[in-house]
Amino acid sequence: MPTRVLLAKIVPPSEIEKLNTAFETHCDRFITDGKHDSLGEIVARKMIEIRETGVWGSATIADTVVKQLKLE
Repeated sequence: MPTRVLLAKIVPPSEIEKLNTAFETHCDRFITDGKHDSLGEIVARKMIEIRETGVWGSATIADTVVKQLKLE
């Protein structure tokens, strides 16, 4: 599922660009072959969860996702 589609269902439009930037810039490196849509959805949902705790900034959100999901 494309990140924007998932985000549009869950967060306000003003947040979509920030979270999408975080995903594309920092997290999509873990989903490079296009075969792991479910992993992309997990990452996107985790990003939303982290953002809802008050964390700002695409790099900070992405770093937190990586740590929480133990992607590195």
